[in-house]
Amino acid sequence: MADSRITTYEHSAENGIPIECYKFVHRSAMTLGSELKNPKISAVIAMIGDSVASGYPYTDVMPVEAEDCHSWTQCIRDAYKGVRVLNRAIGGDVLENEAARFEKDVIQYCKETIGRYPDICIIEGGANDCWNPRTDNFAEAMTAFDAMVKKCTSLGIVPVIGAYYGLSRMWVEKVVAANPGASLERGWGSDELAIDGILANMTNLYRQVEDYCIKNSLMLCDFARPWWTLTDASDAVWNDLNTDLVHPTDAGYKRAGALWVSALLPELNKFKTGTPPSAATSDMTYLYTSAATDIELTTTESGLTRTEKYFADTISRESITPGSSGSATSCVIKVHKDNAVAKLFEGPPPESPVDVYVYRVHEQDTSLYDTILRGKVGQVSFEGSECELTVDMDSWLSKELPNGMNQYYCNHVLFDHNCKLKKEDYAVEFFIDYVDGKTVIHSRTLAAYPSGYFDGGRLYFGGNVRMISKHEGDAITIKYPFVDIPHNKVIVVPGCDSLFRTCAAKYHNTINFSGIPYVAPTDPEKNPTGQGAYWVDSLVIRRDTDGFVGTISM
Repeated sequence: MADSRITTYEHSAENGIPIECYKFVHRSAMTLGSELKNPKISAVIAMIGDSVASGYPYTDVMPVEAEDCHSWTQCIRDAYKGVRVLNRAIGGDVLENEAARFEKDVIQYCKETIGRYPDICIIEGGANDCWNPRTDNFAEAMTAFDAMVKKCTSLGIVPVIGAYYGLSRMWVEKVVAANPGASLERGWGSDELAIDGILANMTNLYRQVEDYCIKNSLMLCDFARPWWTLTDASDAVWNDLNTDLVHPTDAGYKRAGALWVSALLPELNKFKTGTPPSAATSDMTYLYTSAATDIELTTTESGLTRTEKYFADTISRESITPGSSGSATSCVIKVHKDNAVAKLFEGPPPESPVDVYVYRVHEQDTSLYDTILRGKVGQVSFEGSECELTVDMDSWLSKELPNGMNQYYCNHVLFDHNCKLKKEDYAVEFFIDYVDGKTVIHSRTLAAYPSGYFDGGRLYFGGNVRMISKHEGDAITIKYPFVDIPHNKVIVVPGCDSLFRTCAAKYHNTINFSGIPYVAPTDPEKNPTGQGAYWVDSLVIRRDTDGFVGTISM
């Protein structure tokens, strides 16, 4: 508020004619800037896998860090400057071989090289298991896979799974055709049998790995997807991304690396070394005045002085209507139906509020002003060529009051100040591959997360937000469409069903859980409580004052 305030609004030659300036501020949905692309993270990643993990044909077996700059591991280093990646992959490895050397080549190597275990271990492999006929339905391969995962979890290492399976028949046909006679040596009997058998093997093993990851809440990055849609051998893009139809070129590794950069973000956020700036907002401000010409107004509020230009437009207001005790005071502002603020309400209303400020100034001296109204746009109606914006001023009855219940479900809202989780820590930026209809959005990045991970979450696009009703595979379904079909890059954050098992298994945030899991839920058939205090799937668990979650001895 300016120090020199208007105290009278009489129309006189001495005082001048009072005019009004209107400021509308649309608080848009959260956008994540540098915090998403360049978080301050300090972590060590170890990786075990086969030739596509080692970076073949550019690197040798188990390359040192300086040698695998062509692999997708370098994309991780470039995106997260504080992250160190130790590549322990060997070309031609099957899962049983990886498990046999896991202790020596990964665990002990990291301990001897950097003096500690890695924070994250990427386990990639299985493609080589699929080239030969199998009789054990990959039982030995999955046992080896399970052994590496359990070794990681026993040491506090976060396992992350990488999948590189050629689930495209056209791809398998190209590989077999490029290696004539090799299928006979592998024992298939003919190239046609090899094509059918290899594709069946890869599909089978991929589904087993995918089911295992879902069951154990592990992250799965399917980085073969960039090649699935490239089915024309004469396609220049295909040739640019593949050296021998199996191993990527340098450009191909970078394409796969982009998926890894996005997929690793939720896990890497746990190793932040500093608090980044808060998520930026992209506010839109609309400035109008009832004066005959544009004017500049200098205002000082909360110690901040700014000079803004208000544009002359057809705009007026009715008298401010005082409310009864505790109710809101309102005012109707009238603008043309083509006004930019009115356009915000033509389709679905904005998800975030539109704030309104009205200043009264003197025409002869615009340094003298008074703030006569502050509020938010509530109801909007269109009639003829006119739009009426009903602005509600704050009242104590409209304030959100704190509340809490002794109930089965958590009282907090995900990412609020009581939950204490940060939205930007779990945000995922991805490029939309295509939109099915208006509400189903597809992206290969989404397939790197277990189906259901983003259920109940939010999708942000163009300053607007929509709730995600379903996440399955590479697709999410939003509850209602955007005015414009989303395209290019968007941001999603996961949701929460307010259950203790979700808080523990998905967010590791049980120290801030406000519900009481041993109180019977309102729908015990839908959410069975078991026989113990806290239940996560079939495990009875407990938490202590430091947030540690462990099993209870029965």
